[in-house]
Amino acid sequence: YGDHRDLHVRSRRQRQMCIRDRYSNIIEKHLDASLKNKKLGPWESISTYFTESLAGVSNRHRAMGCLLVNSLCESINYDRDMKRTVRGVLAGIRKAMLVRLKEAQKKGKLKKGVSAETAADVLMNMMLGLRVNSRDGKNARQLQDLAKFTINTLKK
Repeated sequence: YGDHRDLHVRSRRQRQMCIRDRYSNIIEKHLDASLKNKKLGPWESISTYFTESLAGVSNRHRAMGCLLVNSLCESINYDRDMKRTVRGVLAGIRKAMLVRLKEAQKKGKLKKGVSAETAADVLMNMMLGLRVNSRDGKNARQLQDLAKFTINTLKK
C-alpha cells in the first residue's frame, strides 16, 4: 500500500470519484427532466428544474443538505479536486439554465432590462440559497413558493 498518507490520499480520491459520479448522475437526471427537455417551454423547464432538484426530494434528504452546497462551503477550501468538481457541476447547471433563459429572451419572455446572464446568476444564487434553507428545515412548499416568487420576478 505504500505509506499511510498515500493510502489515505488514494482512498479519499476514490471516495470522491464515487460520490462525484453518483451525484453527477442525479444532476443529469434532473437536468434531462427539466432544462434539457425540449418539450418544455423555457420558464416551464426552469420551474421544473427546481421542483425536481429541491421540492421533489424527500424531507430527510433535504434536511441533510446538498453535497454541492456542503462541498462549496467546506471542502473546496482544502481540496483542489473537489473545488474543480463543484465548480464544474455548477457551471453545467448554469449553462443549461442560460440556454433556456436565452430562449425566453428571444421569445420576449424575459423581463425588460434583465440580461439572460444576470437572470442565470439570480437563479443560481436562488438555487444555492434554497438548498441552504432546505437544510435549515424549510419544507417543500416553502421552497417552491420561494422559487416561484424569484422566477416570477424575471418573467415578462
